[in-house]
Order: sequence, then structure tokens, then C-alpha cells
Amino acid sequence: MSATTAAAGIPRRAAVVDDDRLVRQLVRATLEARGYQVLEGESGAAGLRLAREPLDVLLLDLNMPDINGLAVCRAIRGSPAMADVPIMFLTASHDERTVVSCLQAGANDYISKPFAEAILQARVDMVVRAHRAERGRRRALEELSTAYEALKESRADAALNHRLTGLGVLASGLAHEMNSPLGALLSCLDYVVDDPPDPEEAKVALHEARQSAAKIAELVKRMKAIAGTGERRLAFIDLKAQCESISRVFTGQPVRLVVKGDSVVVAADASELHQALMSLVENAVQAAQHASAGRVDLAIGTDGDRGIVTVDDNGPGIDAADLPFIFDPFFTKKRLWTTPGLGLSIARAAAHRHGGDLRIEAHGPLGGARAVFSIPLQATSRPG
Repeated sequence: MSATTAAAGIPRRAAVVDDDRLVRQLVRATLEARGYQVLEGESGAAGLRLAREPLDVLLLDLNMPDINGLAVCRAIRGSPAMADVPIMFLTASHDERTVVSCLQAGANDYISKPFAEAILQARVDMVVRAHRAERGRRRALEELSTAYEALKESRADAALNHRLTGLGVLASGLAHEMNSPLGALLSCLDYVVDDPPDPEEAKVALHEARQSAAKIAELVKRMKAIAGTGERRLAFIDLKAQCESISRVFTGQPVRLVVKGDSVVVAADASELHQALMSLVENAVQAAQHASAGRVDLAIGTDGDRGIVTVDDNGPGIDAADLPFIFDPFFTKKRLWTTPGLGLSIARAAAHRHGGDLRIEAHGPLGGARAVFSIPLQATSRPG
């Protein structure tokens, strides 16, 4: 294979530096026969000048009158502009210490004088192939690094856009949910202030105003629960007792609630845990009301070092396409759930703050959705 075919038609360039004109001519003829372009120099100073050229290999005599080859080699290796040039020494010495000195100075290889043309060609080709392969590897790594940084920036931009989109949805949903009770509150207050009614009518109007204010306060409370603000106080809580207490809240609902399992005690913030489990049960009850005989099962157990509460319902289940979005606050494509699109966000945020998790399955054993709430048996907390 000729020297011009290995690198997309780019000729290989060599330089030979030797104070012996006959040696330079022999090296030049030998390498030109392999398709190399060959430059010549007769001194150490010329070697330093040629090393600044784009070269595939520099063949350097060890003993020259002005600057010896070792000094030239060290100078080249010490200069960022030239350090990448492959260097082969031409030496008449067969002494082991001389060869070691050449390699320690930074040479890639050496060849002893006198040399056979075929051996010179083979050794030079070997050094050049290795150099071009290394240069290609570095170029590929640089391209990969550049692509990786671009990908990171792209992903960061995508993540930022996702967060901004989520923030927009959150703000829009919050404004929508607050608009009705806030409007009712202002209407009641305007009625009382602008056109004072008799005491009984004023009492009714103020009662309605208080109800609207309570709805706004509940919405703010739920948003704070998602954000994780406020002081947390850990206590030992029996998950089964907590679920039984929550199930009694729904007595009289057209849905049968069943609590199963053994007592499992966890360390958790009582208010956060109650709100999280209440949200899950509320969602399940609302979904089960669409069944002919609504049913919600709460199963308590353990999985390794975690306490588990599994909530199953026999409602319509969840569309698989909606699963990636169900934890987004105010996501509306749900199963007619209450607690305006915040219940699952609240429950998962509470699980995460305790070092646990919340997993939602589109269809469980009862046919409807399944929520699996996990929390460590030992006290674990995460910031935020």
C-alpha cells in the first residue's frame, strides 16, 4: 500500500536531519519510493525549524556539530507547538545506554546505521501508522467530548424548558383553582360592605365568605405540602391504624373500604403521612364511585426495610398514555378525581421527603388503578 492511500489521499510528510549529505539522500530516496514527501535539514537548528512543519515523522541524527540530537529531541518535546511530532533517531551507535537515552529523551523509535532500505521503510511506516492512529483517536475523543457537551447543554435546555412549562401549568392551574373561591369571597364581602343587609343575611354572606376563604387556605396548604415547607416532626406511627382512621372518614360513602394486613410502625411526620394517605384514598374512592359496587382495598405490609401501603380500587383505571403526567400538579386528564390535581403530587412529595416513594400502576388486581406508597421503617428524610 502506498503512503498516499492510508489517509484519504493525503501524502505522508517526513523530514530527515543529518549533517551527512549522503545519509540524507539515501533516506530521501528510500522514503520517496514509498510515496513520502521528504524535507531535509543538515543541523540541529534546522531540525528545530522543520519540527514546526506538519510532519508525520522526523528522522534525527544523534550527533550533529551545533546541537546534538538528544537536545533537539528534548526541545521538541518541551514545546507545545512541536511536541506531537514523531521522532526516530538515526544512530551509528549500538550501545544500550545510547538507545535508552534516545528513548528517554522522547524518541518514538530508532534505527541503526547502516540500515537496510526495507527495514527503514517498515520502521518508518510503523511509527507513522501509530502516530496517525493516535491522532485519529484524539480527534475522535475531542469530537465525542464536543458532542457530549452539546448534548448536556441540549438536555439542560430541555430540562429548563420542561421546568418552565411545568411552572406555567402550575401557575395556570393555581390561578384557575383560586379564581372561583376568591371571586365568591369578594362578592360576599362587596355585598356586605356596599349594600349592608340585615343581620341574618349578613351572617349567611359572611359564612359563605368564610367557606371560600377556607377553600383558598386549603389550596395554599396543599401547595405548601408539595413544596415541603414548614417544620417536620417525626413520630412513630402505625400504618394500619392510620389507614383504619382514614377509612372511617368515608363511612356512608357508596364505596366499600377494606383495610388488610398487620401493624407496621414507621417514623414519620404525622401530618404529612396522614395527608399523603388521605389523598391516595380520596382518589381511589372517587374512582371507585364509578363502579356498580365500588370497592377500595388498603393493604399494609413490608418490603425489606420499608413499610408499604397499597391502595387498590375497582374504578376505570388510568390510561397508559397519562401515566407519565399523573404527578404533575393540576394535570387534568384523570379519573374525575378531587383535590384539584394535587393529591398524587402531595403524596409523592411526602414519600420522597421521608426517603420513600410512590408508584402508580394503571390497572391493579381489582381492575382499577393501584397506588403503592412506601416509607422506610427507620427515620430517613430528604431535604425539600
